[in-house]
Amino acid sequence: WHQQCCYWFKKCERNCKHGNINRSRGGFRLVRAVILVKSPKKLIAARLRKINKITESFPVSGQFDAVAVIEVEELSEIKDVTTEIQKIPGVERTETMVEVNP
Repeated sequence: WHQQCCYWFKKCERNCKHGNINRSRGGFRLVRAVILVKSPKKLIAARLRKINKITESFPVSGQFDAVAVIEVEELSEIKDVTTEIQKIPGVERTETMVEVNP
């Protein structure tokens, strides 16, 4: 767990002072990401809510049609969720942004 916690940091002190400790979740903060989804399907946000690990989903205006917020234990799980979203019929593209904690 300590190695995962410090994945993006070259130096890490024993107490993980960079902020990835969150005692309320077994000692480690979940990795949170926002996935923007482009799809002409009107109910894409509702369909996204059915995917495991998506904590929130809603339609938006602009270049994308929906936003999905995910929380995962490991960075590698983000790709799994994104791949699952891209398999939904009508999804044209996605863009993922991972939350950065200073």
